[in-house]
Amino acid sequence: MEAFLDLAASGRVSPAELTTHRFPVDDAAKAYDVLTGHGGARSFGILLEYPASLAHRPHTVRLAARPVVRETGVGLVGAGAFARSTLLPSLMAAGASLVAVTSETGLTAADVASRFGFARVADSVADVLDDDTIGAVVIATRHSSHAALAAAALRAGKATFVEKPLALDRSELAEIEAALSHDSVLMVGFNRRFAPHVTRLRDVFDGVGDLVLTMRVNAGPLADDHWLHDPQEGGGRLLGEGCHFVDLLAT
Repeated sequence: MEAFLDLAASGRVSPAELTTHRFPVDDAAKAYDVLTGHGGARSFGILLEYPASLAHRPHTVRLAARPVVRETGVGLVGAGAFARSTLLPSLMAAGASLVAVTSETGLTAADVASRFGFARVADSVADVLDDDTIGAVVIATRHSSHAALAAAALRAGKATFVEKPLALDRSELAEIEAALSHDSVLMVGFNRRFAPHVTRLRDVFDGVGDLVLTMRVNAGPLADDHWLHDPQEGGGRLLGEGCHFVDLLAT
């Protein structure tokens, strides 16, 4: 897909020339007939066209009709690879009641909800935060949105788990501090401090005194245009990834 997008961006491939059929979205059934070859029609590229201005209509997709005990459910904001591969399996193993999931892409949220057993797909972040059956919110979006979402969840009175980094600058950190109250629960996903080898090292060196620690990290290569390199969106490798190891050494 990335190679195709590069070709399209450079003009070496014209998607318009690959389109053989166009249908209004209301005629999607006809498009499917063409796609499957019914009636002898042959197709290469089929586009479904939506109205130029489509009013936003909040819509909640309910997937499970099971009771949820008030304020014990979990809401997920962001449904990317890390949430799917690590956070959600851990929540399921812990027996968490998965209530609602929302993401930037509704189809992704629907897929995650179906695979992991969420009760519903939420229409928005506000939909998650306004749900009284949700007591804890897990934030697994891109770095630039962590602080604002965490602050909103705290103001809504939710126990909040946010993936690292908590914030990208001091102003974002100040927003979170302003949202905290005496009974707030906030945790950042610094998971390396809980690794079995780390806990073993901590036991071995317990009581030894002040240690001098040196750490070298190979976090793996990233493409030059990867969003993590963007200081506004990802914060760069130090804020976006190095914070894990600063936390590890500090604890």
